[in-house]
Amino acid sequence: MNKRLYRSEKDRVLGGVCGGLAEYLGIPAAILRIFFVLWMILGEFSLFIYVILWLIIPNEGDTSTFRTEDLGFRFRQFAQEMGDVFRHQDSKLITYGGVGLVAWGVYILLERLGIQVIPVAYSQYVWPALLIIAGAFILIKTLQKKK
Repeated sequence: MNKRLYRSEKDRVLGGVCGGLAEYLGIPAAILRIFFVLWMILGEFSLFIYVILWLIIPNEGDTSTFRTEDLGFRFRQFAQEMGDVFRHQDSKLITYGGVGLVAWGVYILLERLGIQVIPVAYSQYVWPALLIIAGAFILIKTLQKKK
């Protein structure tokens, strides 16, 4: 059976990207959500990447493939879904958003107080290390699933 990557309808907090990726990779969605929140706190391009994934990954049940001609439709769909998210807030979204904002605020406050939370330049060492750990975790979970 061919697995396809979709944005999840069942495990959706903000667009279903993490839920769909988690189902595709066979890992818990919470891990991917925490990964994206950490990525955002560390100042990388997580929000941009998340929006791109939201635009190019089809919704669950959609059998079409992505074409650049569909980008206008996908943007309108994205805007509509964002409106729905803000009109009907999910408690998970509020929880993840709150945790992310508190962690980000604590990180910035400690940094401004001169307390180095991460002793090295995170963009040079910590972020690649987190990517390696995340990739290793995905590989281990995938290999365990095949056995």
